[in-house]
Amino acid sequence: MRLVTDTLDGDDMEKDLAELARRFITTLMQPQVLRLRRLVIANADRFPDVGRTWYEQGFERVLATLANCFQRLADRQLLRVDDPSLAANHFVGLLLWIPVNKAMFTGDHGACSQVDLEHYADAAVRAFLAGYGAAKR
Repeated sequence: MRLVTDTLDGDDMEKDLAELARRFITTLMQPQVLRLRRLVIANADRFPDVGRTWYEQGFERVLATLANCFQRLADRQLLRVDDPSLAANHFVGLLLWIPVNKAMFTGDHGACSQVDLEHYADAAVRAFLAGYGAAKR
Protein backbone atom coordinates (compact mmCIF):
# COMPACT_ATOMS: atom_id res chain seq x y z
CA MET A 1 0.00 0.00 0.00
CA ARG A 2 2.91 2.32 0.63
CA LEU A 3 3.73 1.92 -3.06
CA VAL A 4 0.49 3.77 -3.83
CA THR A 5 0.43 6.35 -1.04
CA ASP A 6 4.12 7.23 -1.26
CA THR A 7 4.03 7.71 -5.02
CA LEU A 8 0.85 9.75 -5.47
CA ASP A 9 1.68 12.72 -3.29
CA GLY A 10 2.97 15.31 -5.77
CA ASP A 11 1.35 17.78 -8.16
CA ASP A 12 2.58 16.19 -11.41
CA MET A 13 -0.06 13.54 -12.07
CA GLU A 14 1.51 12.16 -15.23
CA LYS A 15 4.92 11.73 -13.61
CA ASP A 16 3.53 10.31 -10.36
CA LEU A 17 1.13 7.92 -12.08
CA ALA A 18 3.85 6.77 -14.48
CA GLU A 19 6.15 5.99 -11.56
CA LEU A 20 3.38 4.12 -9.75
CA ALA A 21 2.36 2.25 -12.91
CA ARG A 22 5.91 1.13 -13.68
CA ARG A 23 6.56 -0.06 -10.14
CA PHE A 24 3.15 -1.74 -9.87
CA ILE A 25 3.36 -3.60 -13.17
CA THR A 26 6.93 -4.72 -12.50
CA THR A 27 5.94 -6.08 -9.09
CA LEU A 28 2.82 -7.90 -10.27
CA MET A 29 4.53 -9.41 -13.31
CA GLN A 30 7.19 -11.20 -11.27
CA PRO A 31 7.11 -14.92 -12.17
CA GLN A 32 6.48 -16.04 -8.57
CA VAL A 33 3.50 -13.67 -8.28
CA LEU A 34 2.06 -14.89 -11.57
CA ARG A 35 2.49 -18.54 -10.54
CA LEU A 36 0.75 -17.93 -7.23
CA ARG A 37 -2.06 -16.03 -8.97
CA ARG A 38 -2.58 -18.89 -11.42
CA LEU A 39 -2.57 -21.43 -8.55
CA VAL A 40 -5.15 -19.47 -6.54
CA ILE A 41 -7.41 -19.01 -9.57
CA ALA A 42 -7.11 -22.67 -10.59
CA ASN A 43 -8.19 -23.78 -7.12
CA ALA A 44 -10.82 -21.12 -6.38
CA ASP A 45 -13.71 -23.53 -6.97
CA ARG A 46 -12.27 -26.16 -4.64
CA PHE A 47 -11.01 -23.70 -2.02
CA PRO A 48 -13.16 -20.57 -2.31
CA ASP A 49 -11.93 -19.18 1.01
CA VAL A 50 -8.37 -19.13 -0.30
CA GLY A 51 -9.40 -17.22 -3.43
CA ARG A 52 -11.59 -14.83 -1.48
CA THR A 53 -8.84 -14.15 1.06
CA TRP A 54 -6.25 -13.62 -1.70
CA TYR A 55 -8.56 -11.12 -3.38
CA GLU A 56 -9.72 -9.32 -0.23
CA GLN A 57 -6.34 -9.09 1.50
CA GLY A 58 -4.38 -8.31 -1.63
CA PHE A 59 -6.01 -6.94 -4.71
CA GLU A 60 -9.09 -5.41 -3.07
CA ARG A 61 -7.00 -3.62 -0.43
CA VAL A 62 -4.74 -2.15 -3.10
CA LEU A 63 -7.78 -1.00 -5.10
CA ALA A 64 -9.28 0.62 -1.98
CA THR A 65 -6.01 2.41 -1.24
CA LEU A 66 -5.75 3.58 -4.83
CA ALA A 67 -9.39 4.75 -4.77
CA ASN A 68 -8.72 6.77 -1.60
CA CYS A 69 -5.68 8.37 -3.22
CA PHE A 70 -7.69 9.19 -6.35
CA GLN A 71 -10.39 10.81 -4.21
CA ARG A 72 -7.80 12.97 -2.44
CA LEU A 73 -6.33 13.96 -5.81
CA ALA A 74 -9.82 14.82 -7.06
CA ASP A 75 -10.37 16.92 -3.92
CA ARG A 76 -7.19 18.80 -4.90
CA GLN A 77 -8.58 19.12 -8.46
CA LEU A 78 -5.71 17.09 -9.91
CA LEU A 79 -8.09 14.41 -11.22
CA ARG A 80 -11.75 14.34 -12.29
CA VAL A 81 -13.25 11.38 -10.43
CA ASP A 82 -16.93 10.72 -9.76
CA ASP A 83 -16.42 7.13 -8.59
CA PRO A 84 -12.94 6.59 -7.10
CA SER A 85 -13.37 2.82 -6.87
CA LEU A 86 -14.28 2.56 -10.54
CA ALA A 87 -11.37 4.84 -11.44
CA ALA A 88 -8.99 2.58 -9.48
CA ASN A 89 -10.32 -0.46 -11.33
CA HIS A 90 -9.96 1.34 -14.66
CA PHE A 91 -6.38 2.30 -13.88
CA VAL A 92 -5.36 -1.21 -12.87
CA GLY A 93 -7.27 -2.73 -15.79
CA LEU A 94 -5.54 -0.49 -18.30
CA LEU A 95 -2.23 -1.33 -16.70
CA LEU A 96 -2.48 -5.10 -16.37
CA TRP A 97 -4.89 -6.36 -19.04
CA ILE A 98 -2.29 -7.08 -21.74
CA PRO A 99 0.68 -8.46 -19.79
CA VAL A 100 -1.29 -10.48 -17.22
CA ASN A 101 -3.51 -12.10 -19.84
CA LYS A 102 -0.48 -12.87 -22.00
CA ALA A 103 1.24 -14.55 -19.05
CA MET A 104 -1.87 -16.34 -17.77
CA PHE A 105 -2.89 -17.80 -21.12
CA THR A 106 0.54 -18.69 -22.45
CA GLY A 107 2.27 -19.68 -19.22
CA ASP A 108 5.26 -17.67 -20.43
CA HIS A 109 6.15 -15.51 -17.46
CA GLY A 110 8.91 -13.83 -19.44
CA ALA A 111 6.70 -12.96 -22.42
CA CYS A 112 6.97 -9.26 -21.62
CA SER A 113 10.33 -7.57 -21.31
CA GLN A 114 10.93 -4.67 -18.95
CA VAL A 115 10.74 -2.38 -21.99
CA ASP A 116 7.33 -3.88 -22.84
CA LEU A 117 6.11 -3.40 -19.27
CA GLU A 118 7.23 0.23 -19.22
CA HIS A 119 5.50 0.80 -22.56
CA TYR A 120 2.25 -0.69 -21.20
CA ALA A 121 2.58 1.40 -18.03
CA ASP A 122 3.11 4.65 -19.92
CA ALA A 123 0.24 3.90 -22.32
CA ALA A 124 -2.08 3.07 -19.39
CA VAL A 125 -1.25 6.38 -17.72
CA ARG A 126 -1.93 8.34 -20.92
CA ALA A 127 -5.28 6.58 -21.41
CA PHE A 128 -6.23 7.03 -17.74
CA LEU A 129 -5.42 10.73 -17.78
CA ALA A 130 -7.36 11.17 -21.03
CA GLY A 131 -10.43 10.01 -19.12
CA TYR A 132 -9.73 11.22 -15.60
CA GLY A 133 -7.17 13.98 -15.89
CA ALA A 134 -8.06 17.43 -14.62
CA ALA A 135 -8.32 20.23 -17.15
CA LYS A 136 -5.06 22.15 -17.51
CA ARG A 137 -5.05 25.27 -15.39
